Order: sequence, then C-alpha cells, then structure tokens
Amino acid sequence: MPTERLSVVVTRRLPEAVETRMTELFDVELRPSDKKMSRDELAQALQRADVLVPTITDTIDAPLLAQAGERLKLIANYGAGGRSHRRRDRPATWHSCVEHARCHDRRYG
Repeated sequence: MPTERLSVVVTRRLPEAVETRMTELFDVELRPSDKKMSRDELAQALQRADVLVPTITDTIDAPLLAQAGERLKLIANYGAGGRSHRRRDRPATWHSCVEHARCHDRRYG
C-alpha cells in the first residue's frame, strides 16, 4: 500500500539540484520566484504543510507558529553555513558543504 508523501512548502528558491531532489521525494510546493513570502503567506503555508522549509530571511516567531495547522510536523531551515572551504583541486573555488555531497571526501580540503 503506497504511503502518502509529505507536503512540503519551500519559502524561497533553492539550488536547482535541491529543488529537483525534493520533487522526487515529496509533494513539494516551490516558489516561482525568489521573492520573500509575506507574513500572511507564511501563515497560510504553516496551515497547509507537513514540513515548512524557510530560509534565514524568514521570520518565524511564536505568534506565527500559533497559527500553524495540525499537519505541521517540522520546520527545516535551509541555509549555507557551518563550513565553507576551498577545494584542493580548484583552489580559487569556494563551496559550501551544504551544497556539495563530496565535501567530506578526504580528497577535498
């Protein structure tokens, strides 16, 4: 028996590879533009989503969370951080570990 896919609302545009993978795994609602969601749009998203994927530009506070629907299970922030470094094979290129699956491979620094 098929399992119902989680409903995921993404508040801003993400890297293409991330959006593609999310559409493979979830019933995902992507923004057509990179315009920030209004507070009302965020409240509506919290009502209809199982998972909300905000970015650092979104303000998710207690009054907004109080409007969340019964379905909401997770708020999964998307953002670069933690570790950015130069690749040894291309010293002029910086990348974020968030966007590079191979970043922890010992060939990269």
